[in-house]
Amino acid sequence: MIHIVLYRPEKPLNTGNIMRTCSASSSELHIIGPLSFSLDEKDIKRAGLDYITSLNYHYYDNYDEFIKENPNINLYYVTRYSNKVYSEFDYSKKDIDY
Repeated sequence: MIHIVLYRPEKPLNTGNIMRTCSASSSELHIIGPLSFSLDEKDIKRAGLDYITSLNYHYYDNYDEFIKENPNINLYYVTRYSNKVYSEFDYSKKDIDY
């Protein structure tokens, strides 16, 4: 199963769209706060439509709580600030230091 982690998302519409994508792809969503918006806001519900009810997601107050709840997780950090494109990595190799 694919797990998507959002670290302190700032835009409710983007978060709602990611929620919809996770629901459609049967991916599990992890949201790490704090958030600047409520997960109950109308923007999230509008972007997520009816998919939110079937979404499997977890909310964590901070990064430390996320790591504590998921101790043996393999993480790949993807950011728009990287010098490499996400498609340059071989995600099947778990013991490589990028």
